[in-house]
Amino acid sequence: MEEKLKRIKNDFVELGYNVDYKVRVGIASKNIMEVAMQEEVTLIALAKRGQGSIKELLLGITAEIIARQSKIPGLLFPAK
Repeated sequence: MEEKLKRIKNDFVELGYNVDYKVRVGIASKNIMEVAMQEEVTLIALAKRGQGSIKELLLGITAEIIARQSKIPGLLFPAK
C-alpha cells in the first residue's frame, strides 16, 4: 500500500500539487475527519462508490458519513 500511495503522490506532485498522505487504522470516516481538522484542510474530496462489492459499499458509506457529519465541506464525485 505504501508504494502505491507514493506513486499516486508523485503523480500529483509532478502536476504541481502539494500532496501529503496519512495511513491510519480504525474507522475510516472518523479518521478522515480527525486528520482534516488537525491539518486545517478546507475541503475533503472523496470518490463515492457504493454499488457492488462489500468494499465498494463501505467506501460509499464512508463518503456519506463524511458528507453528512463533517464540519469541513466535502466534495463527493463518482469513482471511475
